[in-house]
Amino acid sequence: MSTILITGGCGFIGSNLAMAFLRRGDRVVAFDNLSRRGSEILQKRIQEAGAEFVRGDIRHPADLDSLSGPFDLMIECSAEPSVLAGIHGDDASFVVQNNLVGSLHCFEYARRNGIPVLFLSTSRVYPYDRLNGQEYRETPTRLVPAGVSPGFGPGGIGLDFPMDGVRSLYGATKLASEIMLQEYSRQYGLPAVINRCGVVAGPWQLGKQDQGVFTYWLVSHLLNRPLATIGFGGAGKQVRDLLHIDDLVDLVLLQAGRMAEFRGDLFPVGGGPESSLSLLEATALCRQLTGQAPPVSSVKETRPADVAWYITDNRLAAERLGWQPKRHAEAVLRDIRDWLQANPGLLDSLFGAPAGPPPRFSPSSSPSATRRAASPAPAKPSWTGSAGRTSPITKSAWSTTAAPTAPGTFSAIWRCAIPGSALWTIRGRTATGSPSARAWNTMPASAPALSWATSPIPPMTSSPTTVK
Repeated sequence: MSTILITGGCGFIGSNLAMAFLRRGDRVVAFDNLSRRGSEILQKRIQEAGAEFVRGDIRHPADLDSLSGPFDLMIECSAEPSVLAGIHGDDASFVVQNNLVGSLHCFEYARRNGIPVLFLSTSRVYPYDRLNGQEYRETPTRLVPAGVSPGFGPGGIGLDFPMDGVRSLYGATKLASEIMLQEYSRQYGLPAVINRCGVVAGPWQLGKQDQGVFTYWLVSHLLNRPLATIGFGGAGKQVRDLLHIDDLVDLVLLQAGRMAEFRGDLFPVGGGPESSLSLLEATALCRQLTGQAPPVSSVKETRPADVAWYITDNRLAAERLGWQPKRHAEAVLRDIRDWLQANPGLLDSLFGAPAGPPPRFSPSSSPSATRRAASPAPAKPSWTGSAGRTSPITKSAWSTTAAPTAPGTFSAIWRCAIPGSALWTIRGRTATGSPSARAWNTMPASAPALSWATSPIPPMTSSPTTVK
């Protein structure tokens, strides 16, 4: 029996790896700060299967030092996974501290304790301007390469693809982590291997538009929610390969038994040409699998750091390790559908109710609304679901943290914990009487409606209110 440390062990990939090593009879320690919405559900899943959970943050070396080893392998898969993180600068420091400095703390912990490291990186390390500058031609449903150049062609992107260019803070931090681990491995004789992953998808993924796009696409069909094809003319012909989580698990289990031979070896791994979809193709497949056809609008403008075409060249992993993905794109989406249909409570708690009128924040100038953070809530509050239906909240906890953003205004973060569901975080500006765009993106359709104050909340207050 081996003892496996998984940083980010309550994330999508980390939790699936934890389950696989537990099935093999290993001891698994999952280290996670539970910052991602829904991670407590994955925590419960792996703990019920026998994993040990330690709450901690890779940004704090003391948290790692508190772990109870020894460990036979560290799998480092903790990260802020969104390519849009840091795009506007507001959370740039967090991305760097979490994805680069945090990874360095993990590598240093591994060095001091002699623990082999398996690091999960991303295809987003490739420069998007280089990828988008290649020649493509259009078919009725997708873009395809129109030529061949170093590291680029119909068979996918390989390690010899040019790396000079811009790649987003997310991609830059992951690339820097790859380089640091290779230096640690070769300088200190630390066994280490890096998997540079394309899109990974499958059951237990908490998909969002900017991370986990294929799960997000399927969930939107199940819930009949409107979608949009964004960028590259809005035609929906941009392409990604998708790797089933079980195929990645197979690879990691294989590599775990061969760690002694790796010294910073790097493998591109993804679905490859045989398991790839454009958004147009994904839409057709999701309609077929769900029987739903939500409206799909078109946005021509391309978002920062977006990529027109990415498919992984898996030949190196096939040649050296004898590994290649076995599951195709339709199987990936079908397995996600079957998982969600078998767990309807998860569908509601993670992704919200089917489409209907979105929850409305009701501006109020009453003193009670302004003082909501410090005063008891009404005895029988309710929350608005789809089609305007309401249900009573029998028990919930509210708290706010406010901080000045400009003279006379405050930005508030509201948190509501509802038993049996995730912790929702809603952000907005109290002085305007309406939530910010970020609030709408964070709040599910079935989350509680809020009354937003029209005058500032005193700065840096935090006082929960319990409704019994």
